Amino acid sequence: MTESLTIQTVQDTNFSPTLFVSTGTCFKKVAVTDIVYLKAAKDYTLIYTATEKYLSSWGIGYLEDKLNPQLFKRVHRSFIVNLNHVNELHREFGKTYLVMKGGVELNVGRCYGENLKQLLI
Repeated sequence: MTESLTIQTVQDTNFSPTLFVSTGTCFKKVAVTDIVYLKAAKDYTLIYTATEKYLSSWGIGYLEDKLNPQLFKRVHRSFIVNLNHVNELHREFGKTYLVMKGGVELNVGRCYGENLKQLLI
């Protein structure tokens, strides 16, 4: 008797594939998949793509709830990363950090390590 393993891809319709971000006098549509990472900036959030940086008037906690947790992980109280844009994970001398596509290094907070452990094999 052989068992069949079925892998399903879950498309969660609660998460929009695009966001509109302010560029001063207008709002620009940005594909969520283009977002590399988000960085907290007091009550605001900086949203980084490979080519642009946008300032959101929403806090990082609010934006975290709007992003698909299968694609975006909180790795620090100040950072949320798009897993598709992570190249490497480093652990050295009690410090853990991610290297993103483009070479940006982001610290991983101690209490956020569990968010990444599930990805390690």
